Order: sequence, then C-alpha cells, then structure tokens
Amino acid sequence: KKSAEDCHLPVPEPSDVDRAGTVNFDDVKKELDKLYVQTAACERKVSKILSSSDEEHQQPLKERMQTFLEKAFAETRLQMENLERCKTKFQTTQKFFKFQPKSNNESEWPKEFFSLWQPFCTDFKDIWKKEQKFKMAEQKRLELMRKKINEFHEGKKNNFVLVKAKPTGLKAKLKRMSLPNTSKPVAT
Repeated sequence: KKSAEDCHLPVPEPSDVDRAGTVNFDDVKKELDKLYVQTAACERKVSKILSSSDEEHQQPLKERMQTFLEKAFAETRLQMENLERCKTKFQTTQKFFKFQPKSNNESEWPKEFFSLWQPFCTDFKDIWKKEQKFKMAEQKRLELMRKKINEFHEGKKNNFVLVKAKPTGLKAKLKRMSLPNTSKPVAT
C-alpha cells in the first residue's frame, strides 16, 4: 500500500505546461538546421587544417575532432528525429482531445492548446496538495490510534493479576452449587 508521501502529481506541473505552450516547432527546426550547418562548416575547417598540416602533427587533433564531429552529427540527427516525433505526437494529442485551433498559424497551436490545460493543472495541483496533506494527517492519526490501542492492550496484560480462589468467593459458591446437580442419580 502506497503512503500519501509516495504519490506523485498525476498531471504535468503547471510551469511545464507553460513552457510547452511556448514551443514553436518551426523555430526549433531552424535552430537544428543551423546547428547542422555549423557542424558541417566545422568539419570542412578541420579537413582544411588537416590537409595543410604534416601527417605527424595531425594525430591528436584528427582523432579528437573526428570523434567530436561524429557525436555532433549523430546528436543533431537524433534531435531532428525527436522533433518530428514530437510534432506527430502533438498532432495526435490534438486529434485525441478534438482540439480545433482558432488560428490558422501552426506555430500558435501549442500556445492555444496548452493555455486550456494550464488552469486545470494549476487547480488540480492545489487540490492534490490539500488531499495529500489530509491523507498524511489521516495516516498519522491512524498510526497514533494503533499505537494507543497496542499500549492499552499491553497495559491490560501487564495489570492482569491472578488471585487464588477464596472458599467464600463467588467462584467457590458457583462450584458448590453445580456439584450437587452432577452427583444426583439419573432416573431411569
């Protein structure tokens, strides 16, 4: 059973929704293209430098730059693929929620879409926090009650004292009353 402290907010943070609304897919695409062009220019400069230098002086630079450029191109391609997947998922999400953008400009669609979700996420987070505080207080109260009950039972066990039966006590009288009934002969 999960405690209230272990539960996480099931909706995005309101600040994340705000940031998601500011995403412009076209700007991100332009930046990635620019990065790819700059990496290609760097590759050309490195090859110029390597072609104009002696073979013995190339090795440390050639190896390091080759590794760097391979990683840079791979990372740029990966981010371009991620961007395309993100666009596709955003469109799928819009269709799922039957969102009809008011603007014809595609770059404004994320802002429109997430502006609807931001108040919901904010309200949900506030209510979620209150509910979690209530659950934690309830758990503490239940734990305290369990502890008190256990202490009470332990105290009862410790305070229980056996006393020898007295000949004039209630138990002795009841025993004497039941003995004559069992010793009577049964009529046949």
